[in-house]
Amino acid sequence: MIKGLQMLQIFVCVFLVLFACKAPQKSTAGQYISNTQNKSLPVKTSGTVTTKKEEDANFERILKSNLAFYRQIVSEKNSFNIQIIFTEIKKADNKTIFTNHVFNKGDARYFYPASAIKLPLVLLTLQKIREINNAEITLNTTMLSGSDYKGQSAVYNDPNTLNGKPTLGQYIKKALLVNDNDACNRLYEFLGQDYINTQLINHGYTSAEIMHRIGIELSIEENKHTNSVYFYDNAGNLIYTQKAVNATKKYTGRKDFEGKGYFRNGKFVNGPMNMSEKNRISLADLHKMMVSLHFKEAGKPFNINETDRQFVLNLLAMLPSKSQHPFYSADFDGYTKYLYFGGEIPVSPTSIISYNTSGAAYGQMTDVAYLYDKEHNRSFFVSATIYCNKDNILNDEKYDYETAGLPFFKNLGKALYQHVNQSKQ
Repeated sequence: MIKGLQMLQIFVCVFLVLFACKAPQKSTAGQYISNTQNKSLPVKTSGTVTTKKEEDANFERILKSNLAFYRQIVSEKNSFNIQIIFTEIKKADNKTIFTNHVFNKGDARYFYPASAIKLPLVLLTLQKIREINNAEITLNTTMLSGSDYKGQSAVYNDPNTLNGKPTLGQYIKKALLVNDNDACNRLYEFLGQDYINTQLINHGYTSAEIMHRIGIELSIEENKHTNSVYFYDNAGNLIYTQKAVNATKKYTGRKDFEGKGYFRNGKFVNGPMNMSEKNRISLADLHKMMVSLHFKEAGKPFNINETDRQFVLNLLAMLPSKSQHPFYSADFDGYTKYLYFGGEIPVSPTSIISYNTSGAAYGQMTDVAYLYDKEHNRSFFVSATIYCNKDNILNDEKYDYETAGLPFFKNLGKALYQHVNQSKQ
């Protein structure tokens, strides 16, 4: 019998070789109608937090009950850039004990995080609102965006809000519920590139380099420049102005490349794509951020209050069809839920809640999740990423998200859920 990492290595290659499919895409145009319902969800902080040693070898023991799955999928973990972090949660004597299990830590390489950067941008937005220290500026205050540099676009209204005006709260909802790129970019512009990266490093997320807006092609210089923003009260009076900003922070040179070829402006380029000036944040940092959001003692939390924290948690768990202003159809309910659900609409009723942030681009899929079984009061953290691009060509829209990535996440989530249930018996 094949053991250890060899067993895991049979897991992704065979599956990926057998299938190919285009990336799942959703259009959010015209889908918004009403306002998000915010109910506090049962996530608690607890006492002293202890983290045990991380060991790749533990995955053999943890996942041995689902060998068929791993025989189907892994073979070459490095070729498919598979990385997994699984955190078990146990409580004893008013202490919370985290045991981390990491797969492929030693060979982990750069991956493009795509929409997974939305969680740090949301948390920094909430922090910056507090730092402005103006009681009139809240998540529901009208915020208009100017256009001050080439490549920028202004925003003066939002037909999906009750009063037709854009707000930071609305941008956060869109970003977290359906990975809305424009909403994410407005947060990026409110924060500015220097603030984002300085604050992430100050909070211990040293891998982070958030260098650009997402979903639109802008130059390095254009992404350094962020729009002016203007806040107005309900009577239409200007209460706060943030001038346009040009980022000046310098970064050490990176050598991150992906693929064997790619398309640019409709033309094929033979050779790897240079990803060195694209967004970066490690899976470990994203995982740590999700853990500290739920258990404040586990990390250096952002400067947000409990109301803000619950607001974020509600949105991470919420199914889009439960939202109002903006409104989404049930077709979006599984759109961002990779782990355990595999991108499928969750069967209702379900006792499993996924508090997660996810993203897919350039063939790389990532999901960072806290899975909570409210019926049995069991939970765990799992973060994973996989490169779903067997032809290794970028921007050809021939990625294997549906045939390789989503089954990987679904089966991984279920295998870990089964392990957690068995360990609690």
